[in-house]
Amino acid sequence: MLLLEARVLFDKMVKIRWAKEQKEIEEQRKREKQERVTRDGLRIPEIQSVLKSQPDSDEGDWISGASPPPPPPHNTQQKNPNRHSGIETKTCRRNPTQPQAGL
Repeated sequence: MLLLEARVLFDKMVKIRWAKEQKEIEEQRKREKQERVTRDGLRIPEIQSVLKSQPDSDEGDWISGASPPPPPPHNTQQKNPNRHSGIETKTCRRNPTQPQAGL
């Protein structure tokens, strides 16, 4: 009977020790992952898993939630549609008495 109690006690001790080691390993992995994320950023599979873990209710219209674009900067130079209004332009007309070039 004493041997059976020793085996049961030993089994409990092994299970407690194994659970404690598993917890420590998991905490170490979490720390390493957090350090890598802050140092290197997320990898593609990790980004996909984060997106999959988010609830679908957040998938709304992103554009409607965005703030409107800022107004364009004020231009101090006024746009002149007739930029060349002070310059006289002459139209070139072919003189019918001159032969055409290239023919």
